[in-house]
Amino acid sequence: MTKTQYPTKYQITKLEQRVDEELDPIINLAELELKSVLAEQTEIAMSYLAKKIKADKVIDNLQKAVESLEIAQRQAITFFGKVKDNKLKEKLSHKFKKDRDNYYTSSYDKGILPEDCREQLRDWAEVIAQQKVENKPEGKKLKELKLYKKASKHKIWECGVPEQLQSQLEHILSGINIIWDKSKQLRLENKKYN
Repeated sequence: MTKTQYPTKYQITKLEQRVDEELDPIINLAELELKSVLAEQTEIAMSYLAKKIKADKVIDNLQKAVESLEIAQRQAITFFGKVKDNKLKEKLSHKFKKDRDNYYTSSYDKGILPEDCREQLRDWAEVIAQQKVENKPEGKKLKELKLYKKASKHKIWECGVPEQLQSQLEHILSGINIIWDKSKQLRLENKKYN
């Protein structure tokens, strides 16, 4: 009776690294292609969502209020900050002193700003866009590539005989035109040049 020889931990690790080396560049490229589509879909979803829930009007009103507040604050600083009497200057609140870092333009303690609203709207729109992009060809391609990688790694762990593993990985990865046996790939390339 022959004894079945299982792959060692080292062999499994090396095979997993090789799967990563083969598939990660393809997956990274697919993710980059998907990012541009996602950015475009996020912008579309953001403007659609802003109009649908009428957030654009809320943000516009908030922007006008912030601008009015900044103008009023500058006027108050100009009015109360121009004190000639030294005794009165000593009693002048730090909010009105000229050496302050533009109190009216800092976002410290101002509450909700239009930028906060736009950022929240963008976060929501990105979730919606992500769902839409997953159903586009680019999203399906990325999902498929990740499944190939996952199937390859599972096969490495499940296969009991190292000799069979080569042919099983070759079979799995042939679906995305990756030749696992590099000597076979070299023979094919030599035929092209000869």
